[in-house]
Parts: sequence; C-alpha cells; structure tokens
Amino acid sequence: MKALGPLARKMVNTDGEVRNRPDGCSNATFLRRIWTLAAKGDRNGLAEWIEGEPTLVSRRGDGGRTLLWEAAKHGRREIVQWLLDLGADPNAPGVAKPSYGKTSPPETLLSMTPHCAATLKKKRDIADDLLAAGAVVDIYTAAMLGDVDALEAILEDGVSVNAQDPAEDLSPCTPLYHAVCG
Repeated sequence: MKALGPLARKMVNTDGEVRNRPDGCSNATFLRRIWTLAAKGDRNGLAEWIEGEPTLVSRRGDGGRTLLWEAAKHGRREIVQWLLDLGADPNAPGVAKPSYGKTSPPETLLSMTPHCAATLKKKRDIADDLLAAGAVVDIYTAAMLGDVDALEAILEDGVSVNAQDPAEDLSPCTPLYHAVCG
C-alpha cells in the first residue's frame, strides 16, 4: 500500500478536464507547480493559470488534492474564498504527500476534506468559511476531529459505525481508522 497508494492517487480524474500531458505522472508534476501557488497564497499566479484552464478549479492533483484543499490546509483564507466563489467543491477529499518521519501527520495518512484539513491545522476561520459554503461534517470527519457530539448525531441518523470511507477506495477504512489517525 505504501508503494501503490501515491501512484493510485495520482490517477484521480475530473470530468471535462484538459490534460496538457499524456500520462498521470507527468501531469501530476506539471500540476504540482500550480498547487504550490495555492499553498503559498499567490492569487495572481493562480488567476493566470485558471483563466487559461478553468477546470483547474475542480481538478484533482497529487493525492486527489484540489487547489481549495491546498489553500485551506495552508491557511490561505483569501484564496479559499476566491476558489469557493469560482465554484470549487468544499467536500472534495485529498491526502497530503506521504511523510516518512517517525510520526506522520493525519493529513498524510487518510483522505480528508478541506474543512477537516483546515480544522486539524487550527485554521478555524477557514473551517467556518468552508462550512458556510456547504462543507459537510460526515462520520469520517467527525471521527478524525474527535467531535463526539457530531458522531452521536450522525449515528442516530442510522449511519453505520462500520461504513467504509468512499474516499479511500485503495484501502478500505472505517470511522475507527479516522478516529485513531486523528
């Protein structure tokens, strides 16, 4: 899984996307430069790319991450607002680049939404903006964040505690995985 996970996550596609490169790996390398602009908060640089290729707003890059995911994780509130205004999906999950240290941060282990990534990074204002834009706190997010009240409410609605996360199709995982990871 350690070898196949990153490779499989580079193969996530978006309907209607324009591919400037013929294969997933070179395309991911090409996109990495653009995703770095979101992480750094370079709106002018991003605007240039998005103007030429509007599908970048919903495009999935390495680990299934979107520009919105990168901006939320890195605390770039202005970019988050701008991307939401352009129609970015506040619920598109992604996973950060694998970490090979003794302790891996949760965002490198399991897919999570931009809201979950922002909350884990203690970017409360961005997390609130994402909730206002329609981000959903599902059973996996609630488990990752240790939100017992949300978990109880979700479980009362009949959601199974053993439900498998649809964002983790490479390796099935339940809310318990998210709770342990978080």
